[in-house]
This record gives sequence, C-alpha cells and structure tokens, in this order.
Amino acid sequence: MSLRRLLVTFAAGISAIWAQGTITPATARDYLFPPVGLGSSETASITVVNTATVSSGTVVTPASALSCTGTISFFNANGAIGTPVAFTVGSEQFKTVTLPFSSAALTGNRGEIQGKVTLTISTSPCSLMFSLETYDSTAGATHAILSASLSNSGLIGPIGPIVPLVP
Repeated sequence: MSLRRLLVTFAAGISAIWAQGTITPATARDYLFPPVGLGSSETASITVVNTATVSSGTVVTPASALSCTGTISFFNANGAIGTPVAFTVGSEQFKTVTLPFSSAALTGNRGEIQGKVTLTISTSPCSLMFSLETYDSTAGATHAILSASLSNSGLIGPIGPIVPLVP
C-alpha cells in the first residue's frame, strides 16, 4: 500500500470516528466529602464561598458576572436526606446549608452522614471553596471541619488509584 493511500485511509477512519459524535464536556461536577459522624446534640453544615474577584477597572455586566451555581446535599446510609439545596454565590459571597441531627433520619444517638457539593459548569468565572463541619447545636462549638474533597465526575468516571499494566 502506498503512503498516500495509507494516509487517505487513516484520514477516512478519523473522519468516521468524529462523525459518530463529539465528546461534550460535563455540565456539573460533584465534590464528595468523606463520611463523618453526627451525634444527637450536633448539627452539620456545608459552606461554599466564591473566591473569584473582579480586578480594578473591569466592567462587570450581568452576562460576565462572577458567580458559582450548584446544589448542596446530605446523605446517610439509606441515601439522600431531603432534597438538594440550590445556591448561587457571587464574588466573595457565602452560602451555608445546615443539617440538624433531628433532620438527618438517623437512629440512636449517633450516625454517619456524607455531604456533596454539585457545581454547575458554566462560562462564568467561578472559584469555589467549600467545607463541611459539625458543631454543638446548643453551644456552637465546632467539633470537626472537612475541607478536602474528591471530584467524582467527567468522562472517565470516578478517580481511583493508578495501577501499572504488567505485560
């Protein structure tokens, strides 16, 4: 086979692959917190803040406003607790969603919960930071803060360990 014919065949194959459809970017990204214990006298909360700022001299229009949108959810061993709470936070704004133990659908005096922040991907500049904390419902004393999370989205699925292939 000549080089020219090989290149034409290769180009036709690539065109056929592209014609099957294009890869579209994810429209949302999930950030999962690890499970945390919640006692009967505690409340859990997830706080998000948009740390994006407008540089001086920049004109901000509604179409280019710095904002982050998404939802905040809580889960127990049986699944979702209530419905996700939507948020939109502008530059340097906060949103906090709380979950008192009495609303967590847990039995006994302690149980495990997990939090999730779902960020809607858009063209608006967004720099979202978030944390999950537990605190004493009466005194307000903080018991635990979780600020590291795992992104679990995209075309390749959950992030996991890299395993070398053995020939």
